[in-house]
Amino acid sequence: MSDNSHQIIQDLTRKTSANDFCKDKTFLILQDKEKVLSTEAYRSHRDRDRGVFTTLFAKSFFEYVKHSEPENTRFFVSQDSLSCTAILNFKAEEDKQGFCDNKAVLRLSKTESYETLDDLDSDALTQNEFIRFIEDHASEIVFFNTITCADTELPFNLDGVVTWFAGDYVPTNRAIMAIRKIQINKKTSGNSEQANFGAKKSVQEEIEAVSASEQSLPAYFSFAFEPYEGFGKICVTAKIVLHVPLAEANAVTAPSLSFRIIGKGAIRRGIATKFAQMIQTGLLELDNGNQVYLGEYVA
Repeated sequence: MSDNSHQIIQDLTRKTSANDFCKDKTFLILQDKEKVLSTEAYRSHRDRDRGVFTTLFAKSFFEYVKHSEPENTRFFVSQDSLSCTAILNFKAEEDKQGFCDNKAVLRLSKTESYETLDDLDSDALTQNEFIRFIEDHASEIVFFNTITCADTELPFNLDGVVTWFAGDYVPTNRAIMAIRKIQINKKTSGNSEQANFGAKKSVQEEIEAVSASEQSLPAYFSFAFEPYEGFGKICVTAKIVLHVPLAEANAVTAPSLSFRIIGKGAIRRGIATKFAQMIQTGLLELDNGNQVYLGEYVA
């Protein structure tokens, strides 16, 4: 567009802003060019609110919604991505469909503790890597050898109260010492059987790993952490697995360790359910009858 055309449009905008017919309009009808031209870009303000506000914090999300027009808002909760989208202009005047382009989005982000636990789950770690993981999260970990919950329950707690499912508790320093001093024992036995018309021989090798310290290797650990900012602490339990590789005769083999989170699928479903409840609780404070839907909405 030329500078001259630009100036003409600005002049027309100023003229029409004083005209009763056009004072609430943000467009011009150019009859000679058969065009409808928006003049919003040449005004001092927008005709209506639109845009997307994105945050990782639930408190900021609800404060933003509260200061908009919550009576016209609909909320869509995605339990898969742990996000909530508030469409602030879902409804317009006379209960008509709005433009759905003014939004607030809450998208939870994993904490460092949850990222680490999730990434290392079922991975084979060297003794040093496993010890480093323990030392980095010593305040969040409790080691033990038996689980205290009922057989019909899974050893985790998602209600924000840390519950240790520990029986036969093992102090962290003793658990580290047991992991640091793993000893590989190798036993070989042979059988020989003779018959009138043949012979049979077999060799059997047995390999086991035990701790050379006074403390035996712990079987489980519980991990208490906040999975998402503002979510509250949860407590999960993992089983420790020791891997002993097969090796050639007289070769020195190094063991590896891994852990498996018990009930990982159920934990994820529980977190998703708690997230939906957190949204519902936040909406009760708004007290305006907002409607919440599980799923995603595309206008």
